[in-house]
Amino acid sequence: MNVADLKIGQIAIVDQVLNINCEQGIVQRLTAMGVVSDKPVQVLRKAKFNGPLHIRVGATTEIAIRPHEAEMIVIKTDRNDEINFSEGSQMIPRSIIELIEKFKIVLLLILISIVILIITELLVWNY
Repeated sequence: MNVADLKIGQIAIVDQVLNINCEQGIVQRLTAMGVVSDKPVQVLRKAKFNGPLHIRVGATTEIAIRPHEAEMIVIKTDRNDEINFSEGSQMIPRSIIELIEKFKIVLLLILISIVILIITELLVWNY
């Protein structure tokens, strides 16, 4: 399995980068961008009509690669739904949808706090 096979939001671990059709330059470029063994990779977006893939490598590096380059990146998928990165304590959610749901909950809590604050201020002003 390779990065091109991942769905949007899926996370996997890089196993190796294959040198397909003697394209050593691409392998070196991917390595320079952090695509190395045992590094987490997540597909963020896929362009239509076999266009480039927007991927996250590690905790913070985001790059765009062509589909044939994504096919060169062999992955391991037998990991947990979320991966703890050694670069920091950040967790990348299993999918973008999960991240949006967490964001909605935080916004709702903030909104409730603001409403409670306004109500208590009104009650104080009325007495």
